[in-house]
Amino acid sequence: MKYFMKTIFKNIKYKRAIVILLLLSVSLGYTQVSPVQDKDKKDDLPIILLIPGDGEMTTYYRDADGDHWGNPLVTKKAYVQPSGYVTRSGDCNDNNASIYPKKWHRDKDGDSYGVSYYTMACQPSASYVNNGRDCNDNDPKIHPGTKWYLDRDLDNYGGTTSFVGCSPPAGSPLSGYYRRIAGDCNDNNKNIYPGALEICDGIDNNCSAGIDENKPTVPTVSITNNCGHTILTRGNPPGNTTWYWQGSSSGTSTSNSENSIRRTNGSVYYLRAYNSVTKCWSAIKTVNYGINSIPSVPPTPTIINKCEETILTRSNPPGGFTYYWQSSASGSDTSNAAQRISLTSGTTYYLRSRNNSTGCWSGTRAVNYSITPGPKWYADTDGDDFGDPNVSKRQCSQPTGYVSNKNDKCPGETGPQKGCIYASHELTLSNENYVFTRVYQEPMTSPDQIQYTKDVI
Repeated sequence: MKYFMKTIFKNIKYKRAIVILLLLSVSLGYTQVSPVQDKDKKDDLPIILLIPGDGEMTTYYRDADGDHWGNPLVTKKAYVQPSGYVTRSGDCNDNNASIYPKKWHRDKDGDSYGVSYYTMACQPSASYVNNGRDCNDNDPKIHPGTKWYLDRDLDNYGGTTSFVGCSPPAGSPLSGYYRRIAGDCNDNNKNIYPGALEICDGIDNNCSAGIDENKPTVPTVSITNNCGHTILTRGNPPGNTTWYWQGSSSGTSTSNSENSIRRTNGSVYYLRAYNSVTKCWSAIKTVNYGINSIPSVPPTPTIINKCEETILTRSNPPGGFTYYWQSSASGSDTSNAAQRISLTSGTTYYLRSRNNSTGCWSGTRAVNYSITPGPKWYADTDGDDFGDPNVSKRQCSQPTGYVSNKNDKCPGETGPQKGCIYASHELTLSNENYVFTRVYQEPMTSPDQIQYTKDVI
């Protein structure tokens, strides 16, 4: 802005004013003075012209939002600060008074507290905050807002007494030390703190607001029903835990931890888990089971012996059971459940009862019997009613061509003399002393050839 000032002194009384204006012009940078002649009068009057001299103008920046930071893109040069302009540049948004260069402090540990040195920027870079109060920028847990808790029992967990600051007050083994971790529900017992082992002693050892809650889980059991007994099998317990069988619902016996047990009576048994570290018992596992009973051995069948056949007849089984004939003592064949069976050989047969729903077998009923053979018949090939002693068969009824005697002395001929035309030779000797002689009536070379009585005298 250029200032031009023209003053005409018509009177000598203005000499003092001229001196003042000269001094003012020098201070404002206007130092050139020129005399001017009055057109109406011939007197020369001093005319002071204030024109720029050697002074420099200042650059001003537009501050539209009034935040005292100017827009670097809108400027004015002037000797006097214009309204709405400031000398400080760098405003990032001249339409928002809340956005301008601010101090930002590096926060390396991310605890929202920065170091003392700073950088100026409208918006912070990553890991920068607007305060420089951090007392340890390498540890996010230490800053002016860190809360410290007095640990009287020295278990590394503080109680309710606390202090806020970068570092805690000094402590001692007697009065305790301050910790950054709180939560100790009993600061007079070093065995009680958050995360301690919860044992079954009626005390909240781990500060979880529960008592003896660290009990083992209830065991699992599978049941296998067999005939005459039931097998109870437990699962595999986790580490430090043993599962014990119990005879009652309140049992705590440690005598039986077998993988499975065999029950032949009763209908309920129990299993509990025990943790050897926490000394805790689990709740009881109640195991309800049944036992498939063994059927009774069937009564002895009736036995009827006939010629070359024995008939075995069983009684009627009770409802839900079936009697099956077996050819061996351990047989479990279900193919023959007849009321009676006919046997033509052997001496022992068997009978067993089976439960139709459970499939369980009874013991074995052994049935001893005999087979009555048929009479012996002898071949009468010559039809003389005398049977050949060397050809026979057994049969309940008389076969054709057979007779019941074996008296035929001459199977090859028909005769009245025991099947012979002539009486057969029969020599009967006395046990007295005598001389026996033979006179052969037919030629022969050996006594064995004697056939009839007439052949020798």
